[in-house]
Amino acid sequence: MIFACAGTYGLFVFPLYALSVAHTNDHVAPEDYVETSSTLLLLYAVGAVFGPMIASAAMTALGAPGLFAFNAACLAAMAGFAIWRMRRRERPAEEMRAHFADSIRLAQTVGPVEPLSEDLGTADEVTPPAADDLPPANAAS
Repeated sequence: MIFACAGTYGLFVFPLYALSVAHTNDHVAPEDYVETSSTLLLLYAVGAVFGPMIASAAMTALGAPGLFAFNAACLAAMAGFAIWRMRRRERPAEEMRAHFADSIRLAQTVGPVEPLSEDLGTADEVTPPAADDLPPANAAS
């Protein structure tokens, strides 16, 4: 039962950073992606430094259940913030959002890195397409 609960917890918690980055990048201009990503990494690092300190203080005060109380409080705060932001901000314009189908098509045009069979050839034989042949990242489907 503990492994099932830990697996379920990980299933929902581990993608949070990637989802946060994707959602944030939907709301910034493409020329601001690097600055935005560096800010998110800095915030992640601050949480990685201070989170265990606060969690240990919670465990000192509440015992072992303090860790779960700390996790629950952090996730509740993140959920509350997400709901608050969703209600205050409009959805980004369609042309500002990258489309998942375009990313898949781009990945398919590049070709395999390590072929699974001899029929595909070697990685040295695969030539990536020219930049003019690639679809634009923000193209509407």
